[in-house]
Amino acid sequence: MNNTAIFYSFNSNKTAKIGAKIAELFGKENIDIINVETTTAAEFNKYELLILGVPTWFDGELPNYWDELLPALEDSDFKGKKVAIFGLGDQKNYPENFCDAIGIMANFLE
Repeated sequence: MNNTAIFYSFNSNKTAKIGAKIAELFGKENIDIINVETTTAAEFNKYELLILGVPTWFDGELPNYWDELLPALEDSDFKGKKVAIFGLGDQKNYPENFCDAIGIMANFLE
C-alpha cells in the first residue's frame, strides 16, 4: 500500500480523465487509485496524502457520491493528513457557482 491515494469517480468522465493524468504523473506504482463511488470512510484513514477529485454539479452542489459519503467521514480524523482537491465545473452555464464543490469539500475537511 502506498502513502498517497487519489479518490475520484471513475464514472465522471472529465474528472476521471484529470485524475488519471495526475496518477500518471505520480507514477501508478506510487499512488493508489480509488473509485470514490465504491469506497468507505475507512479507506481514507489508510493514507497520509489524499488527492480528491470533486467536480461541481448543477448550481454549486457536490456530486451525489461525495454528498452521500460525507456523513461517514464526519468521524474520521484528518489531523496530520495533507489533502489536495481538484475539480471541474461549468463556468459558462453556472458562473455564480463555478467550482463551488471544491470549497464545500475544503470547508468540510477543515
